[in-house]
Amino acid sequence: MTCDVTRNPSLAGYGFCNTGLKAEARVADLVGRLTLEEKIGFLITTGGRRPFTVSLMSEVVPFHRPVPGATSFPQVILTAASFNISLFQAIGKVVSTEARAMYNVGAAGLTLWSPNVNIFRDPRWGRGLQGTDGGDPNSLKVAACCKHYTAYDVDNWKGVHRYTFNSLINLKMYIVSDCDSVEVMYASQHYTKTPEEAMAKSMLAGLDLNCDHFTGQHAMGAVKAGLVKETDVNTAISNNFATLMRLGFFNGDPKKQPYGNLGPQDVCTADNQELAREAARQGIVLLKNSNGSLPFSPSVIKTLAVIGPNANVTDTMIGNYHDSATSLAASADAVVLVMGTDLSIEREDHDRSRLAPSGKQQQLVTEVAKVAKGPVVLVIMSVED
Repeated sequence: MTCDVTRNPSLAGYGFCNTGLKAEARVADLVGRLTLEEKIGFLITTGGRRPFTVSLMSEVVPFHRPVPGATSFPQVILTAASFNISLFQAIGKVVSTEARAMYNVGAAGLTLWSPNVNIFRDPRWGRGLQGTDGGDPNSLKVAACCKHYTAYDVDNWKGVHRYTFNSLINLKMYIVSDCDSVEVMYASQHYTKTPEEAMAKSMLAGLDLNCDHFTGQHAMGAVKAGLVKETDVNTAISNNFATLMRLGFFNGDPKKQPYGNLGPQDVCTADNQELAREAARQGIVLLKNSNGSLPFSPSVIKTLAVIGPNANVTDTMIGNYHDSATSLAASADAVVLVMGTDLSIEREDHDRSRLAPSGKQQQLVTEVAKVAKGPVVLVIMSVED
């Protein structure tokens, strides 16, 4: 618990622990007390050393992953299909509440990577399922990071493309890279001749935080080579600390702060689970209902065959095609085909070349439809990293 003056009264003399000062003054006091080596430790998402460490990254798409048992909500693209703004607000409230609850007991951080706000322009994009809708980056309980807010999906839009994109952003926030982006500049794209140059160019372009250890490993070398100044490092970590100041990270015992009453009892509650189910109900899209096949009537449908690679995916999205699919379909009163993709087919850095069903799914659908004696319901379900 950083700045807990109750347990350690000597901390009351430190300006960055003085809640009566403005955040800017507290940040300046904190940065002024750190050595260059200590400052560099705060240029990565999980960094720092004595007297404190910080975590400036938690993945929260579609749930708070660092928290065991956190409520799992549908992917953003499904919730977007509900066209219900209040549903987004309700989900955001639950996710931030669960995150703050676990922060209070030392099990999570306060800055969350969510929501994903990229525009889904091409349905073949491997990461499109992860996000289509937006959200408010200003949070009371936690800091929301609008993933890929700047330039990520700028291919060629209104005469602007990613190779010439340049913009100034005047917001009170910090800028963080994807986890290997700075290293890729040097190791894969060969944009720079040395790792130190990659680190320096990214920082001078406005990067405050690197989701990886690359910046931390090469920042000292960049400073010694004169590629960046210590004042540049100060600017970067000041932006990072300012967010934490506003969230109360340096205000002492979390349980004595606003939302301090939240704890494990507020994670994955019955109400939260019901909200997750309701979000799924509102987002699922019925594309076609030939002959009024749905909803099924229990008085008519006595046997139901559920078939397909995604028919039973409690552990994985990778399923098996069963040899008896057609025989099951022929004997059942109705058939539910659960098809879709998994991470071997589409994901970040792995786009699809076409929109047609992958593998032999189309063949399976056709064969089942030919022999089925009752209605056939096709469910498309996919997973995203």
